[in-house]
Order: sequence, then C-alpha cells, then structure tokens
Amino acid sequence: MPGSTIAGRHLLGYCFLNLNECEKALREFKKCVKDGYFEDWQLVVELTIELEEKRKAGGVGELTFEAGGGLISVDEAFIE
Repeated sequence: MPGSTIAGRHLLGYCFLNLNECEKALREFKKCVKDGYFEDWQLVVELTIELEEKRKAGGVGELTFEAGGGLISVDEAFIE
C-alpha cells in the first residue's frame, strides 16, 4: 500500500511527542516531509524553533505549539 510507511512514520512522530521524546518526534516528522508528506512541514518548523529557544535559554520547561488545528503541550524535562 503506497504511502503507508509515511502514515506510520507520521503516527510514530506523534507517539514520540506524547512520550516527551521531542527530538525523536522531530526526526520522524522531518522524514515525513522529506518523503512528501508536506502536511508536517509547519510542525517541523515550530518544533525546531521552540526546541532551539529552550536550548538557548538553558531552561527546562513546557513546550506548547499548535499542530493540525489542536494544541499540543509537551513537558520538555527530558530533552537534553
């Protein structure tokens, strides 16, 4: 079934996000975009910006961003 790998990777990205594995989630979303699932491009950009801002600030906090019309809040305590 064409596209099932991309859909699975997209779902895996959200699973990582829900498990507070933001860097792994970002990696999967980037692969989705690279493979042609362009619906994830905005999520990639927003997540990249927020992760970089948190790293620069040196703080551990909560990451919140919108994805697919819904608000996602992710505790960033486990991101190094």
